[in-house]
Amino acid sequence: TLRRLGDLTAAEAAERSAAGDLSHLQELIAARTVATVEICGEERFVLAEEAAQWREAVRDPGASEGFWNRAAARYIAASPGCRPEEFAARYGLTQDFARSRFEEARRAGLALEAEGRWMTPEALEAALRMSRGIRRREARPVPLESFQQFVLEWQHAAPGARLHGREGTLEILEQLAGCCLPARLWEPEVLARRVEDYHPEWLDWLLGAGLVLWRGIPGTGRPGDLALLPRGLERLPLPGGEPAAPLDGFLEASVLASLRERGASFLVDLGLALRTDTRKIEKALMELAWAGLVTHDTFAPVRANQPTPDIHQEAQRAHGSPRHRYQQLKRLRPPLKLTAPGRWQALDASPAVMDEDTLELLARLLLERYGVAARDIAHQAGIPAPWGSLYRALERMELAGEIERGYFVEDLGGAQFALPEAAQALKGASKDDVAVLLNTCDPALITPVPCSRRPGNYAFVLRGKPALVLESAAKRLVPATTDAEALKCLAAVREILGSPWPLRPLRRVEVERWGDAEIHGHPVESALRSHGFQRTPRGMVLEAG
Repeated sequence: TLRRLGDLTAAEAAERSAAGDLSHLQELIAARTVATVEICGEERFVLAEEAAQWREAVRDPGASEGFWNRAAARYIAASPGCRPEEFAARYGLTQDFARSRFEEARRAGLALEAEGRWMTPEALEAALRMSRGIRRREARPVPLESFQQFVLEWQHAAPGARLHGREGTLEILEQLAGCCLPARLWEPEVLARRVEDYHPEWLDWLLGAGLVLWRGIPGTGRPGDLALLPRGLERLPLPGGEPAAPLDGFLEASVLASLRERGASFLVDLGLALRTDTRKIEKALMELAWAGLVTHDTFAPVRANQPTPDIHQEAQRAHGSPRHRYQQLKRLRPPLKLTAPGRWQALDASPAVMDEDTLELLARLLLERYGVAARDIAHQAGIPAPWGSLYRALERMELAGEIERGYFVEDLGGAQFALPEAAQALKGASKDDVAVLLNTCDPALITPVPCSRRPGNYAFVLRGKPALVLESAAKRLVPATTDAEALKCLAAVREILGSPWPLRPLRRVEVERWGDAEIHGHPVESALRSHGFQRTPRGMVLEAG
């Protein structure tokens, strides 16, 4: 005990002896194994081999720093959760001297401080294991429907949880960093449904300020996919293939080489440098953009999303008289009706490195996006890393006390991890009676839907469950539950058609089928008519306005 604790008072020794009998200590003193030393005016029992050091250290603490360093480390190990002030009071030391000894123990890797309390790394790990075990036993899993409702609020896709302004737009983009979506969905289906009164100028401002950038993602099987990334995450591993120059593009290669040599450039600068019509250069730039090799200061090229018309005659090298050279230079400038005013820049195309830091970053982004991390969620989110590697990164974060592990959501197999605030919010997840419209490609839609996840399909989520699916531009309505639940969403369809862009995905809804049956003669036809649908030879139509 003395080797572990260092010293004992008579009262402390009596507490550790049967019936308070100290006769065994007297026997050890007689055998010269234990000695007594006066510390702070009272007699203490210490090991005989350390008695001289104790007397010298008590007499002149400043000359015995090495001894007090060892004593502090021993005191911390014997008294987890102690404070330097307690150590100073026990041995008659100044508080500054005692804190310095504790700091030396920290530098030696023998102690850690947590909220003003000191303990050994082993004691902290044991305490964390105990608290983790308690939290895991206390965790009560919620149904998948409750988790779906939680994700709607967590990602600000629920009407009452939307953010505001440029700051809100940036927060959404940070939460969805690395998310791969069709380009045409980002503003109307993602940002506008998460930011109140969204304005495209907000995204352009963030891009122009250098806070975010957009990057095309090749090899996903859906041409035109891209990710919006906060600065600093340009080389984040993304789904799909690595950026690669088009195989049959001499002009594309020239444009890319010019951007890498010159840096960020306006379209007119590229036209003058390459002596090529800017409309052809703009088309080449879009090919490079979809390949993930270049980006633009604004989102305008993505919004246009249409290749500019080609021309058959290229600009010739300037020669001849000044008047002739001037006329040819005019042909090299971009047309006044620019598709995308601003600068183009080349992106780093080196392969992403999947090291431990990158895996931890991907795990953190998954938690930031959903609050909970599990194998099924990582697969649906398209995280480009094996679950086993993500699991090890999440396990390290749990050991550091940053996240919790437990059984949080039913129907999600395997290990589950959650941010502490998400685990707490899950317990109070609400089930509002408000139908929320989501594109089936939206990352907030985690529950299965009875259709393919394509940009033209939509689903109404009611109380955490898909209730009505609008398939093939709403030509087919598919009830995901009962007809009665699906019909509750018809009022929301009318409200959406009356909304301004970009919250209105469709100008009209022309229903031809209800599930697998024709709408004409179906029992729900009268319900559609009561919500303003008009009968046509092909089906039932509801116009915007």
